[in-house]
Amino acid sequence: KKKHNTTPSPSQSSVKREPESRRKKGGSWVSSLFRPRQDALAEAPAGPCVALVVPFRSRALHLQEFYDHMHAFFESAEANRLCWSVFIVEQYDEELFNRGWLFNVGFAFAKSSSRKFHCVVIQDLDTLPEIGAGVNFTDCAIPTQLSSEIQCYGWLPPYAENAGGVVSMRPDHWLITNGFSNHYEGWGGEDDDLRQRLLQVDLLKGSCGSFCHLKDRAFRPGQKGLINRPEKGRGRFICLNEKAHTARKHGDMKKMRKMLDDMTKGSRRWASDGLSTLSFDLVDNETRPF
Repeated sequence: KKKHNTTPSPSQSSVKREPESRRKKGGSWVSSLFRPRQDALAEAPAGPCVALVVPFRSRALHLQEFYDHMHAFFESAEANRLCWSVFIVEQYDEELFNRGWLFNVGFAFAKSSSRKFHCVVIQDLDTLPEIGAGVNFTDCAIPTQLSSEIQCYGWLPPYAENAGGVVSMRPDHWLITNGFSNHYEGWGGEDDDLRQRLLQVDLLKGSCGSFCHLKDRAFRPGQKGLINRPEKGRGRFICLNEKAHTARKHGDMKKMRKMLDDMTKGSRRWASDGLSTLSFDLVDNETRPF
């Protein structure tokens, strides 16, 4: 087998969430899985380094499918020139899933890495790049929704103002937006909150692009305030079997709507809710082959 700079070597870590005194139901546990390059096996200088952060809990089937698919993707022409690290952050508790907080934990690990990452990407476990489509994970000069053509949405974006899914950003842009909120527990809300953060710091530089004709998805010519998307054909992501997904449970919907409403009205809550106020304790770390 050809040796190159995408050869995986993951490690696994466990971290504890916020101190129990700051939570209603006690601590939350997560683990993070790293995929650093084995530099000793590299035959040529690596291209830009990309960090994938994958929030995860209780989906062993999807995790194995993720490993299998991404292994093939990393061997593909569009990916094997790059240097990769994958951080799989697993939440170990009975509380509602908190995707935004899990990303922030993964970002903290990426920042503490010895590598200098060109892009840091929030990568969903069940939305994976189509091999051969030329998905460019280093497309992060401005915040970019890489998953702009999703199989389970008819190979289209969900709607014009959506800023969720697989999003690639420069590390400094993640810091400017203060990452995700730590307080959207349960399914939904954190992506809409991220869009408002990007809007407030003037990082939504996209247009309707290849999708201006999709009036049923709220696109229109001349539209502003949208996240950047790749050219049509370069944002294709497949979807794993929905039946294998754990139940999507909502949190306090009234609280979520209130937080989002405040953000749309210009609240600067985001400046004190995110990476700057992230709290967790590292419990364990284990390295093993991918």
